[in-house]
Amino acid sequence: MKEIVSNETTYEVALFNQENYDKLQEIQDENERLNQSKFDGFTDLDMIYWYIHQRKNVDTTKEKNDRTKYEYERELKQFISNLLTYADDIQFDIQAAPDNSLLKLIEPRHLRRYQDWLVTKSPYVQTGKQYSPATLSRKTTIIKSFFTFLFESGYSPYNASTGLRVASVRSDDRPNRDLGSIETTRILDTLRKVDLRYYTIVLTLVTTGLRNEELCKLTVNSVKEDWINGGYYLEVVGKGNKRRDIPIKEGVLNKIRHYRKSYKLSPIHPDNKLEPLFVTRNNRAFSPSYLSQALKKIITENVTLESDVQVTAHSFRHAFAIISHMNKVDIYDIMRSLGHEKIDTTMIYLEKVQARTNNAINSWSSSTLGEHLD
Repeated sequence: MKEIVSNETTYEVALFNQENYDKLQEIQDENERLNQSKFDGFTDLDMIYWYIHQRKNVDTTKEKNDRTKYEYERELKQFISNLLTYADDIQFDIQAAPDNSLLKLIEPRHLRRYQDWLVTKSPYVQTGKQYSPATLSRKTTIIKSFFTFLFESGYSPYNASTGLRVASVRSDDRPNRDLGSIETTRILDTLRKVDLRYYTIVLTLVTTGLRNEELCKLTVNSVKEDWINGGYYLEVVGKGNKRRDIPIKEGVLNKIRHYRKSYKLSPIHPDNKLEPLFVTRNNRAFSPSYLSQALKKIITENVTLESDVQVTAHSFRHAFAIISHMNKVDIYDIMRSLGHEKIDTTMIYLEKVQARTNNAINSWSSSTLGEHLD
């Protein structure tokens, strides 16, 4: 198992390799032919690889995207590294690993203790910080899913995932990301004065509802002319590799053109179709994490907001939903524009503003209590 957590390993679990995938598939096929357990001969590392890359759909575009795979890999490697490094603190009471397998030794009590340690004694907590409910939920979901897979596949004799407690996110636990037109305008007014690059990016985010990752993947070729409705739209491949077309206002597109010209980037033209639409100061495409951190930093340093909203790149997706709602856009149109599959997800974005909008007091006439409401 040390090879999984070693910094010197040349084997990246999340990097898909067709030859390695085919090899693992052949082992399973041979096990089936011999009427043996499907994963006989697999190592712990093989199981992690198969868990991340196993194909469940004929259409490969419906499989996990690369970002999800890296997130799963990072979480599982961190989990194993923590078990090995802090075994005594976690009370990871194991003796000897059968077949040199650590994963086969993990029982429900170990995951329960790990979860408790993560919340109360982990190095991150020792610095005086606390994991957010959303982070704990993500970590728990990945670990639970992985150990359920190990048990159901017959690789592990223990259903260790039953040791994990529920780590759901209540609506009250979610950070406030609600931005309306007033605060969004304040941010745009300030950024236009201090940084054209981030001004243009924020304007694009808030007028399209794009996800952070979707914006980072935009190329010059993503800008398409709409020969039916007129104007232009962005061709986007979103979550779950689903394609959607997002209209872009002419004024916003003109500001993107101005941004590219100001930074001496190639114009929006078919000859330059593979170039990123937005680039860093090093003329490279943004990564989602870099863009989120950069936006948070420049806004925190330059903009004072009246509300307690925690502004990130994702906040402007919320702003798109809220501003659309305030402009009387049907909620199902907002859902489709955001690329949501379920209306419940869209409702999360609008929950607080709708509660205020639909409050009974708003239906009272001004004469209800006489002069007392004047």
